[in-house]
Amino acid sequence: MKFSALSVGAIVLSMTLFSSCSDDDNVVINPSLTVPTAYNFDRNGASTVDFSGQSARLQMLSEMSGVISEAAASGSAIDASQLNNMYINANSPFSTAELNDSNKNLFSKTAASTDYFSSFMGGGSTTEQASVRSFFESQFTNAAQASRGEIASPGVAGSYLDGSKTRLFAANGLEPQQILLKGMMGAMMMDQISNHYLSKSKLDAGANVTENTNKVMAENSNHTTMEHYWDEAYGYVYGADDAATDSKKYWSSYLNQVNADADFNTISDDVNLAFRTGRAAIVANRY
Repeated sequence: MKFSALSVGAIVLSMTLFSSCSDDDNVVINPSLTVPTAYNFDRNGASTVDFSGQSARLQMLSEMSGVISEAAASGSAIDASQLNNMYINANSPFSTAELNDSNKNLFSKTAASTDYFSSFMGGGSTTEQASVRSFFESQFTNAAQASRGEIASPGVAGSYLDGSKTRLFAANGLEPQQILLKGMMGAMMMDQISNHYLSKSKLDAGANVTENTNKVMAENSNHTTMEHYWDEAYGYVYGADDAATDSKKYWSSYLNQVNADADFNTISDDVNLAFRTGRAAIVANRY
């Protein structure tokens, strides 16, 4: 995945929401806080980390992208209803029963943050939410139209051979696949990270602080609700990583790409440290 260098501002700004704990802050604010070198947290000999729902959704998005890639490469037509079923997880659209039966979908997490799209919290309206979701659903139609065998040209949806790779373009000149992937990085992943799971209104809601302080576990789990919310934010960055192949996707991949720039060559470590420090602070009741 390639990204414009101009987009670096998004992740830099989002870091202010991840955590207020830089390396220096740790020394001043939490001198005795133990921060693990990897995102590993245990209780009674068992892991307390769970971001399986985020990993599932990122896999769903990857399979949706794969449908478009395969159609472009083979010249086959895309059925827009297939992509829509994948978006809402209906009619067993995925390659594994684990995803199909997961009770997870992308639709319900698109434009769904507590801070911006929850009327209960005074955020965005349901009209705005519906508009964002409708925008993504329109990309399924655009992808289907682009796969009908036409050669892409100004105002005409179709395929275009770019070197050895065939790409599908809508009539407006944009790639539905890239709109879907990059758009979901913002409207789902970053919205859920910065405006939901790391939001004070989400982390501190209800009895979360008291229960975390007293280490009251969420139902049928080995973590507190606050710990889990933090993990879920982490999962939207790193939940698609494959340690065995050192493969990274979405925000994790983007951080690595930006990190390759000498002007931003600590950003990958900084963000990962912020997540580890914040989680360690929650365990230690360092609010």
